Amino acid sequence: LAHSPYQQHKSWKLIFEDNFKGNSIDSTKWSYAPRWHPAWAKFLTASTDYVWQQDGLLNLRLDNKVIPDDPLPYHSGGIQTTQKFNFKYGKVEVRAKFNQGKGSWPAIWMMPETPHQYGDWPKSGEIDIMEHVNNEANIHHTLHIAEATLEDGASKATAAVPYNKDDYNTYGLIWEAEKMDFFVNGILIYTYHKQEGATSTQWPFDLPF
Repeated sequence: LAHSPYQQHKSWKLIFEDNFKGNSIDSTKWSYAPRWHPAWAKFLTASTDYVWQQDGLLNLRLDNKVIPDDPLPYHSGGIQTTQKFNFKYGKVEVRAKFNQGKGSWPAIWMMPETPHQYGDWPKSGEIDIMEHVNNEANIHHTLHIAEATLEDGASKATAAVPYNKDDYNTYGLIWEAEKMDFFVNGILIYTYHKQEGATSTQWPFDLPF
């Protein structure tokens, strides 16, 4: 990897880091991801039973436990930096491990801090650094934008790559004004370029996420 842009790109300035030390999430950086109507969010549960820190690890749980006064058949945990941290252009890396299983949907992704600047989703963009579904052998890097969306809502701006399902992997993004590079374990997997004369339909990625 001596010539990888992931390692040799530039001198980076660290502006956000969390190694999940201590007994609770850092509330100056994170909030529980709230339950709402999209498929990924409708089972989210704001509870330390589903989001907790231990031994320098953030743990996010998904199960079918019965919870009194909560009629949902499944519950899951998630956290977000909304209204606490955002940035425009830079490098992100997240080290993570997750289980496979029917109905599981682990993801590491970015949304615009101003969610409707260019219109409702996906017109204002979404950056999926890592997304995994069910028992697939691959993870996905995906960008959701107005121009590259198929009729069924899927994105044409995407790439899939195998990952080590039995260990931790490092998922990375280098976001620049003219392109985005996606990495797994330091290996460049996918590049998305801003087109000449692009409008927000092809490149809504000029605002803080």
